[in-house]
Amino acid sequence: QEIELPTLLGFDRNTDNSWNYFVSTEPRIAYVRLTQFTPDSFKKLHMLVSSLHDQGMGGLILDLRWNPGGLLDEAQKVVDMFVPAGTVIVKTSGRARPEVVYTAGNDNKEPYFPMVVLVNGFSASAAEIVSGSLQDNKRAVIVGSRSFGKGSVQEIMQLDGDSGQLKLTVAHYFLPSGRLVHKLKDAKDWGVNPDIQVLMDKDLEEKVRAQLDEQQLPYHLIKPATQTAGAPATQAATQPAVDLQLQAAENQLIGYIITQKRREAGGEAAGPMTAPTHADTQPIEPPATVD
Repeated sequence: QEIELPTLLGFDRNTDNSWNYFVSTEPRIAYVRLTQFTPDSFKKLHMLVSSLHDQGMGGLILDLRWNPGGLLDEAQKVVDMFVPAGTVIVKTSGRARPEVVYTAGNDNKEPYFPMVVLVNGFSASAAEIVSGSLQDNKRAVIVGSRSFGKGSVQEIMQLDGDSGQLKLTVAHYFLPSGRLVHKLKDAKDWGVNPDIQVLMDKDLEEKVRAQLDEQQLPYHLIKPATQTAGAPATQAATQPAVDLQLQAAENQLIGYIITQKRREAGGEAAGPMTAPTHADTQPIEPPATVD
């Protein structure tokens, strides 16, 4: 029997086993975890984001941590729905291949809302295309740690007589700014470098991933912490591992939404969410010990 594993996950489960996508109740901040780019990733994500918007979503956290990539065309479609038509999404170029530029179309657009994308050292390939393109196009703030650096374009050639296949790297992916995604030998810059660096040691990182996996299991009823602006988080029955990266993303969105509401109340026009410059950003180090 063919078993299909879900790749689009919420934050945790409700008591009826449905997904809970909100990590903050006021303001309403949604959380969506995409584990891999499969043939239906764009379609499902587009439907979900539209539904969350109808439910009063004030901001979105898209979690691409531990996402190894997948189909490039699905990654392009995901970026496409968040950026204006004509926007450069990604470029490919190789020694024997001319440059190809992929741009956004006119269809399947989502209305603007503030957005944070989470990445870490296990975010690779298509996950780097999505996060890097949204960063370069100033559509999302990137939080976490530097991504893996896998941006090669590969083709498969069938050998004569069906004796085997040969996989060749023919080009590399470049982000709209011209940055090379792939980590070359002795490279000092690669992948996607977060706007806000939040470092977690290996032990905490493993605990956070295990905790997320457990929260997202069917019929998991132990509720994690939730947050309301201006109020302390309500803790679960057992003390959870603190997901510093998710916490930073949530705080970033809460701060932006509160600021925008104050501006609107004062008669000022709301502005797009912008990221701090790398020069002004210092890494957030993990605590020495984690209970």
